[in-house]
Amino acid sequence: MAYTFLKAQGMEVGASLLEADKLGVARTILEAARTKGVTFLLPMDHVIAQKVAADAETRIVDSTAIPAGWMGLDIGPRRAPPSPRRSGGPRRSSGTAPWASSS
Repeated sequence: MAYTFLKAQGMEVGASLLEADKLGVARTILEAARTKGVTFLLPMDHVIAQKVAADAETRIVDSTAIPAGWMGLDIGPRRAPPSPRRSGGPRRSSGTAPWASSS
């Protein structure tokens, strides 16, 4: 799900799985968040590989640095900083946290 939103913002996502037919919807959601002053949180970094396999070489890169031929497989170890308005940070204060999972 994150790669659709990153691509909708014009970022390079390499060969990451995304929903190309939903890029317009993602742009609409991002614009609505901006208009309402809502911070739309996406992963700051990603675990990437050139293939999905147990023996695949992996790297950790920033959201803006997924090279062509590589795919995002998971979020990286960094996390968003706490909101200055809320000491609990985004997870404690959010009412909804969308999550996409294959299981």
